[in-house]
Amino acid sequence: MTKSRKITWLVIGAAVLIIIGLCIWIFRAGANDPTDFGVVATQEDYLAACAKLNFTPDEAPQTGVAEDYAAQFGPTGRVQTSLTGLDLTALFSVNRPAFEPVTDVQVRMVPPSGNKRPTFELLCTADYDWVMEVFLNDFYTQEEVEFVLGAATEQVKLYVEVSGGVEDNRSDFKIERVNINGLHLPRFLTGASEAKEIVNGVTDVYLQQLQQSTGAYFNSVTVQDGELKLDAMVPERMEWAAK
Repeated sequence: MTKSRKITWLVIGAAVLIIIGLCIWIFRAGANDPTDFGVVATQEDYLAACAKLNFTPDEAPQTGVAEDYAAQFGPTGRVQTSLTGLDLTALFSVNRPAFEPVTDVQVRMVPPSGNKRPTFELLCTADYDWVMEVFLNDFYTQEEVEFVLGAATEQVKLYVEVSGGVEDNRSDFKIERVNINGLHLPRFLTGASEAKEIVNGVTDVYLQQLQQSTGAYFNSVTVQDGELKLDAMVPERMEWAAK
């Protein structure tokens, strides 16, 4: 091999290593994303959060599958309250049915810093098939979703930081950070306008379905002073009925 050819291959090799290094840095820049907030909710925390919402819960079923039960909701009433990260953690993790597709939920509030708006962070474990069902739509193909989820086949570990809120039952959220199964998604993906449209589009559909099934309507949801400020019409009670 001539000297010039050796130099050429050396340059090519160096370029490949640089590209690989940049890819690793971009996708692993969030390797320090939180994996545990240390927020542990108890039954007492759950009942306290329900009291803030004037909500009377029913004992969630611990056997069977979702198709075995129907959730029946009472009349709605207006609630104007503030929820802490512990309140939200309790509502999403205590007294949940055994077939819940999202588990190990932790929520915490992040105060504003510099030019950064206040946010809330969420940690959870989601069922793989449920995640596939949620994201397989007009925006993502199965191959794209599988690429992001990586080697997971049963559970998906998710961390997300979100700013924004809800006004007149329409969402205006912005994804600040996302980590899926230890893979940090870079800012140029999560911060893109298309990503925001998708997130708010999916959220708005969920809010509409929630209104149709429970009567819930969110006048305003914002993060302020380390709490979630809520002005909404929410059901006063819920009962699980076996089909």
